[in-house]
Amino acid sequence: MGNQVTHPATRDAGPSGPSLPPEPAFGPGTNQRRRRPRWLTVPLLLSAALWACGESDSPTTPNPDPDPDPEPEFDFNRPLMAFETDRDLNWEIYVSTEDGTEVANITNAPLSTEWDADWSTDRQQIAFRSDRGGDVDLYVMDRDGSNVVNLTNHPASDADPSWSPDGSKIAFRSNRDGDTELYVMDADGTNVQRLTFHPATDAEPRWSPDGSKILWRTTRSGNSDLWVMDVAVDADSLIVSNPLNVTAHPAFECAPEWGPDSFGISFVTDRDGDNEVYLMNIDGTGVTNLTNSPNSSEFWSGWSLDGLTLVFDSNRNGDEDLFLIDADGTNLRPLVVNDATDDEVPRWR
Repeated sequence: MGNQVTHPATRDAGPSGPSLPPEPAFGPGTNQRRRRPRWLTVPLLLSAALWACGESDSPTTPNPDPDPDPEPEFDFNRPLMAFETDRDLNWEIYVSTEDGTEVANITNAPLSTEWDADWSTDRQQIAFRSDRGGDVDLYVMDRDGSNVVNLTNHPASDADPSWSPDGSKIAFRSNRDGDTELYVMDADGTNVQRLTFHPATDAEPRWSPDGSKILWRTTRSGNSDLWVMDVAVDADSLIVSNPLNVTAHPAFECAPEWGPDSFGISFVTDRDGDNEVYLMNIDGTGVTNLTNSPNSSEFWSGWSLDGLTLVFDSNRNGDEDLFLIDADGTNLRPLVVNDATDDEVPRWR
């Protein structure tokens, strides 16, 4: 695709990217374009004509090399993480090397907004949300941004994709039936099935790595909590059962992510007065404040494949940047830092 290497310097269901800046006006408080005075037109044309007659026999100077030191192509055949950023004046999906030294824009859609990246289990595709077609739909693309396909193509708003571990299905949220519910579809966009039936908001589904459960955010308990339910496949249908509130706390809980063992989870809560990333076992035990930064807001997190490290976004530097931290809360270090933009919602696996 010709992606060039770039060396890098609490939202709700999705950010609304900043609009493109207007064209500059001529003079303060006006909308007049700069125009050449009419009295300059004739002399300029005459000068151009004289130059053309007098210089027509001059030898042509060869063009210098337009890019004597071109940037190397971004190598997509290595471990990567995905994230959202507004560094191009709209929200795009980028990928980063695991050390944050190189990033690349893989959506390259300057007239739309791209959010909600989620890796397929084999890490060869990324599902994401976009309004590039006019509606907010779910799309899929290869890991380098090629072969983009609209999966939902529906006038409703579809978001929060989560691949099943075997890669055959994608869970998501939609308001296509009037309120926000959870749905599942085959990975090619067919066989859409509704999973939840409740007047409350159901959102942010995350499929467990072993495929046995779906963790999600819902307001059915009166505030935003994290619930889990069992899932099983029966022919072409997905059967869900045993919904259980696993946080059951009066604080606002959101942004759940599974650890690789299908037992530990990370999530965001304001139970200590500010947004922090917490860890917890799926049975409700072992609740731990991982980031513990009372003077900033921490949000969306993601786990490394070995479960030893988490990535999260934080505004501790003033804007949203990506940081790494060990699962025991030590060894905090920056990953992707760009002082002029926001980098959010990292997806490692």
